[in-house]
Amino acid sequence: MPPSPTTGSHPPAVSSPYPSGPWSSAIVGPLSPRADFLVHAIGTAEQILRLDVAGHAPSGAARQLLRRFALNIPGAYDDEEIDPERVISAARTEAAVHQEADDSLRRTTADRARGQLTEVQQLFGAPLLHDALRGSVGFTT
Repeated sequence: MPPSPTTGSHPPAVSSPYPSGPWSSAIVGPLSPRADFLVHAIGTAEQILRLDVAGHAPSGAARQLLRRFALNIPGAYDDEEIDPERVISAARTEAAVHQEADDSLRRTTADRARGQLTEVQQLFGAPLLHDALRGSVGFTT
């Protein structure tokens, strides 16, 4: 991660929404949408901070996007002006609650899929179990 524009040091790491490579990115668990939302909120806020530090005003669309993120993160918003650092802090606080469980689920599910699918199926997909069973003994539609 690049250094934080406000402190000059590296910000605390937020784990990737894809803990074990491409397979994990294809796995969506119950916490995945929220974990991904928080990761993207942090990234958006960091980009806005970088623009501010570089002396470039972020676009209205970027500010609006950050506002939408902030309104959906507890503690990220309390007045009309959205503070990117506050969004980052609140999102990291909430991410700490969800990220480990989401990463673990994605990792174990991806490992199981790698163990069950052939290399060709891993690259190009596999038929749904219903379709794979068609024509087998005892299968009825």
